[in-house]
Amino acid sequence: LLAGSQVMKLVMQGIHNIYGDTEELGFLHRQVRGLMLLLVTIAPLLGAAILGVLGKPLRRWIAHEVGKHAILQGWWNFFFPAAAMVLAMMALTVIYRVARPQEDSMRNVLPGAMVATLLWWLVDVLFGVYVRRVPYSVVYGGLAAVIGLIIWMQLSAVIIFLGAAWNAELAESRKEARVHA
Repeated sequence: LLAGSQVMKLVMQGIHNIYGDTEELGFLHRQVRGLMLLLVTIAPLLGAAILGVLGKPLRRWIAHEVGKHAILQGWWNFFFPAAAMVLAMMALTVIYRVARPQEDSMRNVLPGAMVATLLWWLVDVLFGVYVRRVPYSVVYGGLAAVIGLIIWMQLSAVIIFLGAAWNAELAESRKEARVHA
């Protein structure tokens, strides 16, 4: 819990840096905000990760239990990735909205959440293909899973910040449009 709230605190600080915010929040305020953000977003983020990682085995298990109907198979093939993307987008929207209290509406954070969700899905698929094709265990042995997890976490963090940067650029362009109007 402590580590997770510290990660959220660092994500919030990164988002503030991307926007160029100079306002410093107090220590306790940052700690409480990081903990609350973790508690609100952990379920959707874990749900998205579980659906992404265990989607195929779960689909096989459901097909075995229910039967292999073509319509049901097609629906499940669409449902699991879509559900993972919706959960990820919900969590990212909350992160972008709560991390920066100056945001006045959800409309301002949704574009970055959509971009980050699509990038996350693309990187997740491509990284999954890469991990299945490269024999990590030959070189790293038992540490292969840990190294893969660290790389995936790093890519996820970069994507979160890319979504925040997208929102920051849109906010800047809206601000310039208001000045020139």
